[in-house]
Amino acid sequence: MKRVSSGSISIFEFNLRQVLGKAKIWTFFALVLSLSLIFILFFDLGFSREFIILSIFTLILALEAVYDISFKEVQLGLILIAVGLRLGEFFIFWDYEILKNILLGIVVCAIIILIARFTKGGIGEGDALIFLLINSYLGPRYSFVILFVALFVLIAFSVPLIIAKSLNTKSSLPFVPFLYVAYFLFLIGIKI
Repeated sequence: MKRVSSGSISIFEFNLRQVLGKAKIWTFFALVLSLSLIFILFFDLGFSREFIILSIFTLILALEAVYDISFKEVQLGLILIAVGLRLGEFFIFWDYEILKNILLGIVVCAIIILIARFTKGGIGEGDALIFLLINSYLGPRYSFVILFVALFVLIAFSVPLIIAKSLNTKSSLPFVPFLYVAYFLFLIGIKI
């Protein structure tokens, strides 16, 4: 199948077998984290609407993290499906908080895309779309907390590698896995 991509964004081309073959250890790690998070969510929320929504979000973020590690791009199709599900939830329940989160996510996404264009790859446009996804599910307050935690996790991961000269300051790392780990740490932190 032909890969359709725009910078770091791939549109509706998700070959799970290809991802699993390329990133077996990361896929296993993401699966274990996802199941752990879903388990924690279930015991906290029970089988509720919020549990189902956050479980879908957790799985999609895990798939995006693995795909970002494997190919250094994100799946626009998955993001559109996830945001579309959230929009559908708004139309079913008329919960204006959902609409507010999606609209704020779009604004922040546009700002991050502009920053990505000016920094010439310092941050990817795909990362901006992932931030739209996070914001539409968790809201602006929690999404910014996750962003800052992800930056600290990235720094904690990168500094030892730079010191050991495994990375240099021009190296690029996929950011979505760090957002996923930050989401995991965030959920653990609010449950403790």
